[in-house]
Amino acid sequence: MPVTVLKLDNCQVIGHRTAEKNGYIALQLGAGSRKVKNVSKAMRGNFAAAKVEPKRKIVEFRVPADALIPVGAELMADHFVVGQSSTHRHIDRQPRLHEQSAAPRSRRISTAAHGST
Repeated sequence: MPVTVLKLDNCQVIGHRTAEKNGYIALQLGAGSRKVKNVSKAMRGNFAAAKVEPKRKIVEFRVPADALIPVGAELMADHFVVGQSSTHRHIDRQPRLHEQSAAPRSRRISTAAHGST
């Protein structure tokens, strides 16, 4: 039996994406909390404009135009209905460990001198 688990940790609407400006309609949501010193100045400006505290995770959900929620509103579990499916897109995603790569072996610097054993 498929089960969906929702963890809504201080989940708030941070912004809207509109068809006129962005070409699609979506809600930008943020969840969790983050220290201000660990947030870039550009993201601090986004959070300040929305009048919300910095969030750890930011995602976008595409929604119909009539389903936009005001910026700053907090989402609770009762907002979602049984059987509802959603797709989201990560906004500020850090590279995962397997996506980080080192230089090829031929470019690695060797500390051993040529001809040494």
